[in-house]
Amino acid sequence: MANTKNQNHSQHTRSLINTYRVKSSPEEPNLRLKRVAPSDLWIPKQQVSNLTKRISKFGCLKTALHFLLKRNRNRLHSIFAYSENEKTLYQKTELELVRFSFRPDSADWAELRLAARYYGVSICNFFVMLLVFDENESVGKIEASWKDFSNQKIEDSEIFFIQRIFSKRKSIFFSISIDFNNSRESPERSTV
Repeated sequence: MANTKNQNHSQHTRSLINTYRVKSSPEEPNLRLKRVAPSDLWIPKQQVSNLTKRISKFGCLKTALHFLLKRNRNRLHSIFAYSENEKTLYQKTELELVRFSFRPDSADWAELRLAARYYGVSICNFFVMLLVFDENESVGKIEASWKDFSNQKIEDSEIFFIQRIFSKRKSIFFSISIDFNNSRESPERSTV
């Protein structure tokens, strides 16, 4: 998919690679990979223990986010009620929000952002929704272990998010769908 722009149409592709190359030290010319800047998730104080449990289970917040997205990817379009308003809903300030900084995988962060936009909520709010949903779902049930998750052969999938503002600007159309076939070439592998 080429980057294009004209009077009626614009499209572009962003790289979801998390790293850039830097010199290790002035004495060592060898290059090493360094991750991009951290991101923040603001979690209500009452959910901190739930998140801490997930972090200890998966080793880090980055992996916990990846697990939550992967576990719910095939049902992202249907697990929550979507917002009727265009205004983005944020978490209430009286929730005593606690900041968690981490370096997420760029693809996971982009997926979280798209899903949050679909539901009309902030990224942090959507992450908390996933966290609470996962916790509620696991109550009284046998939880999937990380070993079960990491050993599963889950097909790569593409998420399509379409947002269209109609001509009279009285409504916006949202569509999100998952393509499990993923037979298309990615832009970086395209031979065109």
